[in-house]
Amino acid sequence: MKHVPDITRENIYNRIKADLCPSRPAVHAKIGFSVALGGLISLFLCGQLGFGLSNLALRVHHQIMDVAGFLGCTVVCGILFALVPAITLRIISSPLQFKALIRNEWKALSGWILLFGGIIAYMNNDADPMWTVFVWGIAAISSFEIFSNALYKVTILWRRAAA
Repeated sequence: MKHVPDITRENIYNRIKADLCPSRPAVHAKIGFSVALGGLISLFLCGQLGFGLSNLALRVHHQIMDVAGFLGCTVVCGILFALVPAITLRIISSPLQFKALIRNEWKALSGWILLFGGIIAYMNNDADPMWTVFVWGIAAISSFEIFSNALYKVTILWRRAAA
């Protein structure tokens, strides 16, 4: 077995440490960017909490409202909101860091999602009650966790198949 130079060993150690234990500003920057990007995209595709940025979003919102009712629409909107931030966070993070973020930073993820939901609710002229934001937030946070864990497992399986 060949000896690995100390500088190489230190570089590998530092890279793994940065992935597993990112700084607080890096954690919040990645999560905040993912949630903001996902939120903006979802506002163009489906009205969140009655607020949308396109005619398509408002039409989709009203169609879901007609089919699922107010509570069902709130849950579906929360689920749709969570998909893009999970994908974005996976793209901008290494697989190891992605797993560390979704496992260890659930409070930061939940906080960013609820903050964005609160901003959307505030922007809505019809001002949905706080329980609606709560239901939307639970749906968004839960589906984010489920989808991001599934996304991580698919990534690992894909890498194993490619190897």
